[in-house]
Parts: sequence; C-alpha cells; structure tokens
Amino acid sequence: MSAPHEALWAGRYGVEVLAASQCGDQLRYDLRVPPSLAHFDGHFPGLAILPGVVQIDWAIRLASEHIPHLREVRSIDRLKFTAPVPPGALLSLAMTHDASERRVRFAYRLGERDSASGVIVYGDQA
Repeated sequence: MSAPHEALWAGRYGVEVLAASQCGDQLRYDLRVPPSLAHFDGHFPGLAILPGVVQIDWAIRLASEHIPHLREVRSIDRLKFTAPVPPGALLSLAMTHDASERRVRFAYRLGERDSASGVIVYGDQA
C-alpha cells in the first residue's frame, strides 16, 4: 500500500483529504467534512447534514484521479444512504475498481457506522 499523503487537498472539492492510499484496485481516503461547507446551508435548517449528491461527487472526483474515463459516468447503481453526515465529520471512503465491468464500488463510513454506498458505472458498455 502506498504511503498516506499529508493532509493535502484541504478544501479540494470542498473536502479535506487527511490521508489517501492505493493498493492494486483499491483506494482509501480519510476525509474531514468542513463545518463551513456551503452545501450545509438550508440542508436542513436546525439539523445540518451533508447532501448525498455531494458524497457521490466526491467519490467520482477522487476516483477519477486514478481511473481513466471515470468522469464519463453512465449510472450510479445500488445507492444507499444509511446515516446522516454532520458538519465536521471524519469519514473513511473505500473504493474498489473493477476495470472489466467499468464499475467502482464505493462505501463511506462514519466511525464504525456505514453512511453511504453505491456503484459508479462509467464509460461505454461492452
């Protein structure tokens, strides 16, 4: 597994990447959700939670730095949001790439709890 990066990307894509590693087809990130993120405004008043579409966007953007053509998303399959993500949360993001199927499975965890998961399908179908 490659060495984790320093706390780089503070604010890149709106998320702070605290650590990143790759081992074969697997990517792993430790993330911090900035409390001041604009996406919390109005979502929801009195109980701010990170919109699911932002989590999907982060997974696509981070994975696309390692996987050619991932930005050509065809669909998001088996999408589940199982726990709300509050401002300041520390998340882990694990992704597994299946090049033959043109899919990336992703899963967010908030501590010991699953918070979101799905499958990014990209590129032309074979």
